[in-house]
Amino acid sequence: MIATGLQIQLIQLSRRTKRFIAIVSDTIVLLVALAVTIFLLNGQLLSSITERASLFLAVILVALPVFVQLRFYEAIIRFIGAQLVFGVLRAVSIVALALACAGLFFGPDPVASVFSMTLIFWAFALLGIVGSRFVMRAYLMRAHLV
Repeated sequence: MIATGLQIQLIQLSRRTKRFIAIVSDTIVLLVALAVTIFLLNGQLLSSITERASLFLAVILVALPVFVQLRFYEAIIRFIGAQLVFGVLRAVSIVALALACAGLFFGPDPVASVFSMTLIFWAFALLGIVGSRFVMRAYLMRAHLV
């Protein structure tokens, strides 16, 4: 199969640029996962999000250092597999526990709602982060370039 121009450009990017793209992608996935979680639990998006802005900040402030510490941004996409899934499971679980703590201390929700929010966020974040890695891997492997 012949590679597209975008596939070639992605492969030729510097390691630093690829790492930056991964960090931005993970940040977007986590913020969307939290926004969807809040929407599912409350049925309102804008007012619910503004009331819980501290939770968004807490998720990013905890997630990025955890992901860096667990060396997510040093992995090469072509070699990812089951080991990545377990690493993401560990990291997202840590972030979800931090979200639960932040929700208990800073959030306007009762305890039962905080635990529901934590589990739903955990599932969406896990699916989003693992899924984005495997989608990118499949896209790049399709051209037999990686």
